[in-house]
Amino acid sequence: MKSLFPPSNILFCTVLLFGLSCGESDSNNENGNNGHSSNNGHGSNNGHGSNNGHGSNNGHGSNNGHGTNGHGDEVELEFAMQVDGKALDCSSDYTLGTKSTKSKLADARFFVSSIEYRNTSGEWLEMELSSNKWQYKNLALLDFEDATGACSDSGTPEMYKIVNGTLPSGNYDKVRFSLGVPFELNHIDNASAAAPLDTPGMYWVWRGGYKFLKIDWKVEGSAVPRYNTHLGSTGCISTTPTTPPEKACSNPNLATLEFDITSQIHNIVTLDLKKMLAETDLSVNAMDTPPGCQSSPMESSDCEKIFSALGMDFSTGECSGDCAGQTTFSLITHH
Repeated sequence: MKSLFPPSNILFCTVLLFGLSCGESDSNNENGNNGHSSNNGHGSNNGHGSNNGHGSNNGHGSNNGHGTNGHGDEVELEFAMQVDGKALDCSSDYTLGTKSTKSKLADARFFVSSIEYRNTSGEWLEMELSSNKWQYKNLALLDFEDATGACSDSGTPEMYKIVNGTLPSGNYDKVRFSLGVPFELNHIDNASAAAPLDTPGMYWVWRGGYKFLKIDWKVEGSAVPRYNTHLGSTGCISTTPTTPPEKACSNPNLATLEFDITSQIHNIVTLDLKKMLAETDLSVNAMDTPPGCQSSPMESSDCEKIFSALGMDFSTGECSGDCAGQTTFSLITHH
């Protein structure tokens, strides 16, 4: 009989090849990660004003808060999320996957890190991020849900969609970034971390680290009432779930995405969720696993196609051919 784990915090244990792994119902089964908690959010992105550091990112204005430490061109890398070319919201019905399953968005957030631009001399230079509650060091949290409709149970009203910072002045022809949290920040104590790494809804436990990407759906007319896509590292070895690993995880699951650009000043990267789930059946779920794909090695039937759409090999957690085969993200230059 098929067992489904609800999104509540129910402890479960799974016997794996190398021992016993315990966690909560939203957990990564190998890492002992514990899941669904709320995002305490910071600031909002809702228009065309300015980012004042502690408040909202309103779109296309300047950042007048803490500013950046460097000099050069002010740069914005905007992110958008859509379904089949249409803007995403928490109230609309969407048909997704191989069975055109009727679904409503329940959560939509992801981290990006190590944003770099290549100049025309072939040198990659890292974007120096402005300091605010959504950006820390070389990392930013993007938030596309607004706590309305189906997002009301786990979301927050605040949204954030534009990463801003500076680059040395020059001409650039490519941009690349990682979808997730780098190892050196991935396994810290969430309770004492700086924003946005203190967001509980994006964290498992120290061993497993952060949910790099969290896309949740409420599914209608299906034996699977919820389908969650939680991308994060697996194969992380430590003595206890609350002890950070000393060595890199065997499956980092950290995609690196690269795009051609014609200007570095303002580019828009779009994630199309219909494309991400195009080869996945949202109406079924691997037996005795949490709902959807939560990156566990035991969830190959739920995760392989999603990883492939992101350009990664699920068995290794590495990019296949530099993730060049990904079909989910696209970029346009905004002039």
